[in-house]
Amino acid sequence: MRRVLLILLAAIGGVAFGSAPTRACSCPPPAAYHGFVGPEIGRLPANAVGVLWYFPVKKSETAEKRTDKLAVEVLREAGYAELPVKVTRYDGLPDHHAGWFYVVAPLHGIEPGSTYRFTDRNDSEWLKYNPKRQRVLPTGRKQVIVTVDHEKMDVDAPLEFVVSLPTIGTLHLVSNGGLCSRESRTSSVGVAVRLPVESWRDQLLYRTVIDGKIWGGKRSWCQQILPGRSWVEIGRDRIYSTCGYGDEHRRSWAYGALESTEHTLQMQVFLPGTDIVLETERATIDLNCPPFPAPELEGR
Repeated sequence: MRRVLLILLAAIGGVAFGSAPTRACSCPPPAAYHGFVGPEIGRLPANAVGVLWYFPVKKSETAEKRTDKLAVEVLREAGYAELPVKVTRYDGLPDHHAGWFYVVAPLHGIEPGSTYRFTDRNDSEWLKYNPKRQRVLPTGRKQVIVTVDHEKMDVDAPLEFVVSLPTIGTLHLVSNGGLCSRESRTSSVGVAVRLPVESWRDQLLYRTVIDGKIWGGKRSWCQQILPGRSWVEIGRDRIYSTCGYGDEHRRSWAYGALESTEHTLQMQVFLPGTDIVLETERATIDLNCPPFPAPELEGR
């Protein structure tokens, strides 16, 4: 049985469920994430396969042309030496985004203690315009350097699951009306997972599950979030219900907000390119909104 710590803390800094909204908001041309997902300099566990690279268009023939220009080098005494590269599509994390993850690795695998440099040699202007001739520039990393630790990420590794105390306040959230976003009065809880080796954090993918369903909140319809990331921070999330009156409470200005009641939550951690998925224990949270005086009617 995995050892997991559940901690209640003061609030720390969420997609919710609901019917599809009527949208009239207009977002500016997006900056499409394209490139390596991790930090410029990072670390991997010994049983990792490689590093993640994201392609924002789900067209296999286009993706294959781009993956042909991904390269990997290993650091030797005389400098970096190029190695044969292997690129594999990663489907271990279901997502609803118009893009794909790939794991980029040396053909013969990575070695603990070694340092590798991964480079995207695609033309930086390849995504200059979208079909509507709006300017769309890539924002992902063109190059990353990772060192492979001797320690493995074990499927039974202890996770520390941090859950804040419920907080009543105002959050800027994706709108259920015609606006892209708006402020909503909420009951919210912050959650985070702490890893056995924190230096691996940015190389992993995460998912928050509420009542058995995938959660992934947004501040606005215009906010773009990669699969395996959240609207808060890497490995952190915030879950909320909205607090209102009568019809306002039922329709909720925050799209898909949870019901103001108890919910069961859990976080999952994925090691890309493998079947390793770490899970925290399940926690129960209460997102009830306390009663408060009804607002005065205008014109009275």
